[in-house]
Amino acid sequence: MRNSIRMEPGDEFRIAPRGYHAFQIASGAVLRIIDVEGQQCCDFVCFAASDARNRFSPHVTLMRNKSVWLTKGHVLYSTRHQPMFTIVEDSVGAGGHDVLAGMCSQASNEAKFGVTGTPNCTANLTAALSAFDVPPEYLTGPFNLFMNMTIDQQGGVTIQEPRSGRGDHIDLRAEMECIVAISNCPQEWGPTNARHPTPIDLVVL
Repeated sequence: MRNSIRMEPGDEFRIAPRGYHAFQIASGAVLRIIDVEGQQCCDFVCFAASDARNRFSPHVTLMRNKSVWLTKGHVLYSTRHQPMFTIVEDSVGAGGHDVLAGMCSQASNEAKFGVTGTPNCTANLTAALSAFDVPPEYLTGPFNLFMNMTIDQQGGVTIQEPRSGRGDHIDLRAEMECIVAISNCPQEWGPTNARHPTPIDLVVL
């Protein structure tokens, strides 16, 4: 894997609406992800820098934390049950992020909204990870930051407009050297981003 981009403490990067970014980050570094204007979801995936087959697993993370509502104190786990990131701050709180919905794709946009030729998170993350030679088949479920997925008493799930407001953020401390890719979700046809994509800021603390 090529180490083409690295973010160090003090580095900042703005992901434009519908854009994406991938980078390597050191163990112990804290990544702050900021919803600049509010109500903007972004799809977060990560891979062990030493072996990209060891990657973020929503299923393992859900089971190890015993919760679908990840917030401060919870840990993102890999497919090998290894800690990858710890949530050290979260201004939105429990229920403000999602591990169930997966990522939008051309197929999902066509099936749900009847639109074709659309930007989508699957395409964004595939493009972002090409800089590190991470193959598309390693791209599985994301951690959907600032996504509001509600669960009713019958187990029904519904995507609602995000609860996050202007400047809300989540801080993730890397527990291993990681490759991170983030898609600033381009969804405009449902409530995911309140139908209006806006920027996401990254800061390494």
